[in-house]
Amino acid sequence: MNNFQRLQEEHARQFEGLKKRRVQQSLLQTFGIFKFVGQLIDVYLPAMMGVIVSSMGGKIDDDDNKGKPVSKNLPPSLGDDHPGKTGPEPPGSPDELR
Repeated sequence: MNNFQRLQEEHARQFEGLKKRRVQQSLLQTFGIFKFVGQLIDVYLPAMMGVIVSSMGGKIDDDDNKGKPVSKNLPPSLGDDHPGKTGPEPPGSPDELR
């Protein structure tokens, strides 16, 4: 094998490495674009669907339950239904306290 053939093989190896790096960079850029588009869809698609539902006259259930407490046994001061008495007198008759 003469020097020109060795030089040709060396250039072929360098070209293969360069081609491999270009393909890797291209793939990384493509994956980056897909990741960016996925994040945009993840952030804006639910909001966009809410706007479409609202514009068509529908209601979104998530907004209705945001301000209400989770507890089922609420005090009368919150204005919800309370199963017990709401007056200042203690339960039962005064004779029961003695």
